[in-house]
Amino acid sequence: MRRLGWVLALSLLGSCSLTRADREACQSHADCRQAFGFGFACGDAGLCRPVPMHPRCQSTYPADLRAEGFGDAFVVGSIIDSTVDTHIARQNAVRLAFTEVRDLGGLDGREVGLVFCTNAVEPRLDDLTQTEASAAVATFLEDELGVPVILGPPSSDAARAAYEATDEALLISPSASSSALTALEGDATDEAPGRLWRTVAPDALQARVIADDLDMRGVTSVAVIAQDGAYGTGLADELEAAFGGTVERFTFDSASARNAAATDAGASGAEEVLFFGSQTSDVTAFVLFADSFAGYADKNLFLSDSAANRDFLRDASAASGLFDRIRGTRPAAPEGIVFDAFVSAYAAENMGANAELFSFTAHAYDAAWVALLGATWATLQADGALTPENVARGMRMLSSGPPFDLRSSNYDDIAERFRLGESVDVRGASGDLDYDPTTEETRAPVQVWRIAASGDDIEGVYVVTP
Repeated sequence: MRRLGWVLALSLLGSCSLTRADREACQSHADCRQAFGFGFACGDAGLCRPVPMHPRCQSTYPADLRAEGFGDAFVVGSIIDSTVDTHIARQNAVRLAFTEVRDLGGLDGREVGLVFCTNAVEPRLDDLTQTEASAAVATFLEDELGVPVILGPPSSDAARAAYEATDEALLISPSASSSALTALEGDATDEAPGRLWRTVAPDALQARVIADDLDMRGVTSVAVIAQDGAYGTGLADELEAAFGGTVERFTFDSASARNAAATDAGASGAEEVLFFGSQTSDVTAFVLFADSFAGYADKNLFLSDSAANRDFLRDASAASGLFDRIRGTRPAAPEGIVFDAFVSAYAAENMGANAELFSFTAHAYDAAWVALLGATWATLQADGALTPENVARGMRMLSSGPPFDLRSSNYDDIAERFRLGESVDVRGASGDLDYDPTTEETRAPVQVWRIAASGDDIEGVYVVTP
């Protein structure tokens, strides 16, 4: 797991003094955090040591997690692609949830914090792919910092890599929607909860909606360009099972292979070309390619949720001549008082920025709150032991019982229910958080979308409810 050549010269989270750290005996990271604060770990020699800074984890919230009071804090890791504006918006949504809990005094008086990491392909840092970076960062967060929960990574392939690289950490992704992730774990129970969670519903319904939309428009043959991996392969498999027409599949695992697949799909006799890739950058590159390739002159394009964001509209604007022939699917846009309150709070905390312009921000906010509420339950019902398993048990207490909107003003009432040993039924900013007790997954409406005539927004065509 420890493949990345980390920069070991500096301490994470600010400067540190070794005073007693080089001779304090320990048996666990928790021992060292209690003795010296967050950012210390138990070394191989059984002595506490400062955790070296990881080049991919350069910021925290609050800024100094070494401050007094953070020795027993609930600190969570966050993994995004820091080069993508949409992902930065999701990170801001996560920060908002933690800010709200800190303003309430923490988890029954216990501090909370975040360590922000990136899985971006960044040659200035290393030569890792995004999946490799996700695995390396997740390993660091679990093995070195001992965080019990990791929010993210965003894509299905990255989430799978992070899951397989860790042993105990609980992962909660706001946007990893591949149905293939379901098979990574067996049936969950209260005694043995799972550790891979999502606030986005799996892709099974999305595939059926795509197939039905194609049938409704009289499309009988399609070419599918699918990225090798959990998301692209999984969605393509689901579509082939649901669609009654002819499907010709072209796969890719690199930029050159993507262009080759786009060439073959454009030259095929398919009426419509579908592109399933987990990265917005790949979808953008495909649309730019299609705009300049004669084989797409009379073909419609069908994209998925990875294109339903401002990054795609901005970066693919040179191909705006194709926009009126693009259609896609995504989880239905959230609505209701919880979502409206989230959007307003997000604007207040982020200089008026509009969270609605970025995909899965509400899901990221909910992911943070789900972790915080799980930790609240563990604080009150598991003797304060914030292990991944205890937090997951707490998260299983959010889908039945008295209904509560996921708003900070309801936190004390939810905590009181937990104190009494009761569960609650939470409605989040992204919608109902009704987790199936066996799969620990949710269900949600799917929206068919198109690009607005202005070219700068995504608009809904219709919504299908499960």
